Amino acid sequence: QKCSLMNRKYEDYEEEYEDALSRVRRFLASARTHAALLECDRLINESRKHMYAMQALSEIEGNQMKLAESKRRLEQEINPLSNEISRCILDFSSGADFNSSQTESNSDAIRNELLGNRELMGNFTVGGSNLGTDRTNDVVSTTENLLKETQALCENTESIGAETMSIMDSQSEQLYSSSRKIRETQSSMERAGFVLKEMTARAFRNKLFLYCILGLLILANGYILGRRLFWH
Repeated sequence: QKCSLMNRKYEDYEEEYEDALSRVRRFLASARTHAALLECDRLINESRKHMYAMQALSEIEGNQMKLAESKRRLEQEINPLSNEISRCILDFSSGADFNSSQTESNSDAIRNELLGNRELMGNFTVGGSNLGTDRTNDVVSTTENLLKETQALCENTESIGAETMSIMDSQSEQLYSSSRKIRETQSSMERAGFVLKEMTARAFRNKLFLYCILGLLILANGYILGRRLFWH
């Protein structure tokens, strides 16, 4: 069985799990016929198998984060849907007689809860009896846990944001300092270029002056040699 699990990835089971769960929610949001409820029961069992496989792979990989996430989804997604499907199949099989107004109210509340709307958490009643107290308490407890997790996540995000702002301030100062140094370097290079041009011009003038002196000396030597030869 371990070899069979290792042949597939965690993401493969997760994709099949999401697909099966999505089909269950679509069935529950539509007309709840006996055939649709049986198909939902089959799909929810299939989703549970995928989740168990995801847990097994997480344990094999030693990924505690994925393991905790799979356990949370099993408790908060699969179990509530499974309980609701079982209750609907039982009611359908026993031929319970729902009043039209009660059926519409209960159906809307169930759909909103299963499809992610946490605002409607009223008790489900049939013939004046309270059927949803335990379920409502579970939903409230789950919501409180989610709120605590969200609050912790917000605090963590705020801390990360503060650290990021501090890093950005530090980098901004470094960028400003680097920009100032670059401007100083450019100014120094411009001054150096001007000095080099001045030195080049001065060297050219000195070289030209030396050539002129050398030419005069050559002419003077030639004149003196000519006079000596002429006298002799």
